[in-house]
This record gives sequence, structure tokens and C-alpha cells, in this order.
Amino acid sequence: MVVDGTYFFLHIPKTAGTSLSRYMEDFFDVDEAQPYGYQIEDIIKDVDNGRFFRFYQGHISLYESKKFLPDIDNLITVLRNPWVRVYSHFRHHSRCMPENKELSETYLCIDNLMCKMLSGLNPDDPLVSIEEHLYSAKMNIKECAFFGLTELFDESLAMLADKFGWMFVAKPQRFNSATKATTLKSIPEDKLEIIKEHNTADMELYVYANQLFEKRWQEFISLQGGVDSRYSLSWLNRVKKMERQGNFSWSAGEAMHGLGWLPRIHNGNNWLRWMGPNKTAFLNMSIDKNYSYTLRITCLDVQSERILNELQIAADGSPLDVSSYLSDGQVVFETQVPREIFDTNKYYVRLEFSVPELVWNEVVLSKIALALLRVDLFKLDVL
Repeated sequence: MVVDGTYFFLHIPKTAGTSLSRYMEDFFDVDEAQPYGYQIEDIIKDVDNGRFFRFYQGHISLYESKKFLPDIDNLITVLRNPWVRVYSHFRHHSRCMPENKELSETYLCIDNLMCKMLSGLNPDDPLVSIEEHLYSAKMNIKECAFFGLTELFDESLAMLADKFGWMFVAKPQRFNSATKATTLKSIPEDKLEIIKEHNTADMELYVYANQLFEKRWQEFISLQGGVDSRYSLSWLNRVKKMERQGNFSWSAGEAMHGLGWLPRIHNGNNWLRWMGPNKTAFLNMSIDKNYSYTLRITCLDVQSERILNELQIAADGSPLDVSSYLSDGQVVFETQVPREIFDTNKYYVRLEFSVPELVWNEVVLSKIALALLRVDLFKLDVL
């Protein structure tokens, strides 16, 4: 089932939250998702001007969210072993500001950040005890729409996708992650003692969260059908909506159910998605499998002649014979998709893209293949 309403991802620093927020924002149209990198001041300005989103995210405490955000239906967060999280935060700032060692050291001494971000109480109020923050944080993670654990990231992602009817990706693209992950064994003893001193309540919260997560995980894996079948069922509403429009289409500014694409960007005229940094990618499309279709893929740019000539496209695993042509300065790939190849157990078709090479791009700072603008499926026949 797809859950409607508004979403707030409360991003606790160094919990793999950037990767998770990028994963989640793909399931919202561009005008539904708060722009990445927004600060609380930007959100307040938008709210004051009557501009609202369905998906909010950021390093914003629950206390701040209740003050400044519109009513939120679905609170989502991720917790991490606080000792490892704090040291990872310290390493991050040490890398970013090597000239300011004293400032970096202060990150080792931040008191119980997870409790204070999740309690919903004023973290700056000296009259609120840490015991009150801890108790309230426990209640909030118990009652929130979803919480996960960094250490069980794939399991968390499976449960999150199932909860909201999103596509499960076992290994999503990672963003803002260190070259070498922080582990408990990697923390020097002197720094570990400082961290422990300031995170007693956070560790109690983390232990509680682990116990609660384990219980929910066991309930989750005991369910019949699995993630894929429940995800397939979540497409029913999408198919019905597309059926009313006559044909099936997707553009780069819309929610994406796929993998192997960089975050959407706007070039001044169009929203687009670069294929990269891998040579394969896929996109799931709503479809009525009683029909055959003309498939038209429109790209703003293709990075090399070889990619243009050797791009391979398959539908539900069946290779398609693709031709290409130029139209209004854009590259269009076109083919026909017979209904006989569709997997009739699903309410969507998986379009798979494969290229022979990638080209490094200094603007995007990634290896890329083509800039995807839109995909259209036009019905060919009627039963």
C-alpha cells in the first residue's frame, strides 16, 4: 500500500541519512520534494509564502519541526551506535576543516544528540532533564511511521520500502560517505572515553531501538509474499491513474522507480537524469499489459557516438531492437514492445538500459552515459 500524506525525514548526522534521503526523494515529483540542501530558514520562508511540500528532510530536530513545519503525517528517522556516530562526525569535520583542530574536537563532546533531536522537547531548555529527553525520544521512535538502523541499512530499507510502497533497492547509491567506514574498533581509546561520557542516554536509546527493530524485523520476514510482491501491488493506483490518461509516460521531474541514475538536475530548461555512474540502469514504468506499445525514450544528450550506436534496451528481460534519430536537438530512441514479453504477475514493466562505456564529466563530477528527459509508451493495439 502506498501511504499518502506528508513526510519528514529527521536526519541525524552521520547515520547514512544523505543516502537515504536521496533514495526517498526519488519517489516524489520535483514539486513535492523539498529541494536538497535546504536549511530551516529556507523552509520557514517557504511556509510563510504559502509554499508546501509532501517530503521534507534535514538536520532538523523534532522540536524544530513541530514549530516550523506544516503538520507531518509520517515521521522517518535512522539511528546509529552513538559512539561510532559521534566519532564519524568528528572525522568528517576533521577532514573538512583540518586547520581547525580545536573546533573538530568539540564534536566529541556533544551531549546525547540523538535523544535531543528525537524527544520533541526544547534541547536548549536547561529545565528539561536528559532523562526527560530520553523517555520522550523512546516514545517517539516507537510511535513514528518508521525508524531504521545504520548498522542494518539493507534490512531497514526493505522495511521502509514495504511500509510506503516504494521500490526496494538492496544496494542504493551512497552519498556523503567516508572512503573508510568508521567502526568501533577504529576509535582511539582516549576519544572513546570522552564520547561515552557524553552519550549515556543516547546509548540507552540505541539499545532500546535495536530491541524494537529486531522485533519488527522478525514480524516483517514472517509475512507472506515478500517485498517484491507487495511493491508490485502498490502500482495498482499508478496504473489506474495512467489508464485515465490513455498512454503511459514519465518525465525526469517526476518520481522515479529505478536504479543507476544520478539525482535529477535542472539545466535551465528541463529536468533531466544522467545515467551513471554504472553501465547499467533500469526504470520501472506503469503499464496495461493487455496492449503492445511503441516505446519512445527522449534524451537531451548522449556522451559518445559509441553509446549512441550501442545502447541496449530490454523490457522485462527481453532485448528490444532500438533505432535512434534526432528531433528538435534531442536524441530519441524508439522501438516496439509486444505484450507477449510482459511479466503478467506485475503491474509495471522494467526497462533495462546497458551502455558499452561511460564518459567522465567535469560538471557532473561523475562517469555518465546519457541525459534522460522522458519515456513514453504509446498503445499500438486494442483487444
